[in-house]
Formats: sequence, C-alpha cells, structure tokens
Amino acid sequence: MKPGRVGSQSYLPIGTAWAFLGILIVSQVAHAETRVMRNSTDLAKGIIERAKSRETVDLTWLGDKTCFVPEKLYAPGYAKEWFAGYDIRDDQWRDKSNGVWHIMVSNDKDHVVRIYSIDQNILRWNVPEETKVVDTVGCKQTVKVVISGASAQIFVF
Repeated sequence: MKPGRVGSQSYLPIGTAWAFLGILIVSQVAHAETRVMRNSTDLAKGIIERAKSRETVDLTWLGDKTCFVPEKLYAPGYAKEWFAGYDIRDDQWRDKSNGVWHIMVSNDKDHVVRIYSIDQNILRWNVPEETKVVDTVGCKQTVKVVISGASAQIFVF
C-alpha cells in the first residue's frame, strides 16, 4: 500500500482551528489578569503606567464599572448601595484613613465588587476646596492623570 499524498490545503482548517483556540486562550488569560489587581498599590501604579502614554486613561481594563469615593467617606456603604446583591471584597480598603482615597471596581458577570484604598503618596486625588466632598462621589470610564516628575495626580470630575 502506497502512502497517500496529503495536500497542504487539508492542514489549513486544522491550523486555523489551533490558531483560533490559542488566541482565545491567551485573550481569556490576559483579560482575567487585568480584572483583578493584587493590591491597591498595583492598581494605582497600573493607572499611572497607562497615563505615561496618554493623559486620559480608559478604566475599562479594570472591570465593568469603576467608581470613586474620597477619603473620610465610608466606601463599603456606597458599594452596598451601588452594587446591591454583589459580593463586596474589601480586603484592600482602609477604614478612617487619612491620606487615601477609594476606588471600587465591579465584575458584573461574577457579581463582585472590589474596594481599594489608594495612597495619596502614590496617586493623589485632590478634591477642590470649594467642592462638597459628597459631590465628588461617582463612577467614571475615563480619568485624567497628570504626571509631574515622580508624582502623579488623578482628576476624576
């Protein structure tokens, strides 16, 4: 029995399927890595890193919704109100801490919201003096980050 000759065209569908599968796996792993930051410092540094190439930072890489709460306000209370029925993960939240502000990131598919406290020494968020602190609370898809030397400041509203 003579071995049959297999044309290169018969390998094309198999190669295409393997390439598609590889891309799908890589994109899912990369997507999962961006959605959960290890800690508050990593999150702040990630925002700063993205601001180095463009002043306006798209926050959709963090999760489905990104919300901000200034220091001295009770971030878990806002999380319960805004994300009713979600599992609240607040292991990176610091209660009654001066020098931090809070960011909440939701994963709507898994019904999870994470609360991070961002140190003002890493990424500052100054609420203008004439603004009521409660008026600065809210969710945004993009923010402006200005980097000056070794410091960075985020402008949310």
